[in-house]
Amino acid sequence: MKAAWQELAEHGTAGLSLRAVARRAGVSHAAPKHHFADRAGLLTALAVEGYAALVERFRTVLDPLSDPVEIIEALGRTYLDFGLTRPDMFEVMYGTEPLRADDPELAAARAYVMSLLSGAVAGVRADRSADGGRPITDPSLMTWAFIHGLTQIARDGSLRRVTGSPGPAETAARAHHLIATFIAWLRLAEHRA
Repeated sequence: MKAAWQELAEHGTAGLSLRAVARRAGVSHAAPKHHFADRAGLLTALAVEGYAALVERFRTVLDPLSDPVEIIEALGRTYLDFGLTRPDMFEVMYGTEPLRADDPELAAARAYVMSLLSGAVAGVRADRSADGGRPITDPSLMTWAFIHGLTQIARDGSLRRVTGSPGPAETAARAHHLIATFIAWLRLAEHRA
């Protein structure tokens, strides 16, 4: 897996192959097939590791919080920072390369991440063992779409081009400001309800 992450960092998902990973790891070209049936299997295993890393970051920031809007803000900021600081993992998790959708670990990881956000949007503090059984509501999807979309445009340079930010640090700061603005709107909506 270490060799796969190194290969991914240098060549991106499009350039990742089992043969290249085997070469980097110093094993025969057939060795990875014993662990991953094919390239999609390797990418799926990498995505599962990516989700584990994201969840660990979530747990670190969520532990002291109980207010749902604060949780949404912490999730958004953490998601954004993860996408900007771990582009390799983020690309594997959310990119266009095919993953094994029927993989139970991948399905559980995706469901858990969405359950945290869905719980916060519903005003419920999700615990560490959330199973993803909560339905994903339209407000949850809209919140995720905002956070994910913001992360994507911050990563791909679109936000920088549109705002004229001079560099990545300023772009990240602008993205964080947009999350704060979104949270202010949520607070306003909460008080009007």
